[in-house]
Amino acid sequence: QNAALRRQVDANRTTLIEAEAIKQENLRLKRLLRLTEVETDVVGAAHLITSTSGSIARIARIDIGSARGVMPGMPVRAPEGLIGRVLRTGPSTADILMIIDEGNVVPVRRTRDNVPGISHGRGDGTVEIRTLNAERNPFKPGDVLVTSGIGGLYRPNIPVAVVARLEGDRAVAIPLANPSRIELVAVQRPYRPTAAAGPAA
Repeated sequence: QNAALRRQVDANRTTLIEAEAIKQENLRLKRLLRLTEVETDVVGAAHLITSTSGSIARIARIDIGSARGVMPGMPVRAPEGLIGRVLRTGPSTADILMIIDEGNVVPVRRTRDNVPGISHGRGDGTVEIRTLNAERNPFKPGDVLVTSGIGGLYRPNIPVAVVARLEGDRAVAIPLANPSRIELVAVQRPYRPTAAAGPAA
């Protein structure tokens, strides 16, 4: 009888774990669905199937490619924030240069006062934030950074990172979208700022 009860408890535990996993998956799908409904520039939704952790280049791969209209240079984001941009494509997959790669530069701004800056990867899972001018770095731990839209490519107000610590005149930030915990992403068309209207005649 005790053995039967233990088997029943183990079966119930497994059922609960599976139910929780399904619940979390549904929540992720709903967040991505809301994102694709709200954003008008989404090319397609994709699964993030691999990401590098030890190589020099920090690359992720998604399971849609040129056959679905994905092209190099397109931004890739999750509901939590920016992942990176499309580096190269095949017919059914695409490689993403993540924002934590040293070669990926993203114009950002601080949410509370719009102070602009530049984010670039450090190759270790974090990003470095620098000010755009020669003054002392104004960024502080806890500052939340989003894309500014300057220069195009990344549309404004995509969450990027939160500052974790200062190292001299540099601010080190943690990306808000962690590829190791993200399965679903959206590929977007490159952002093109609307040209400012000229002065009235």
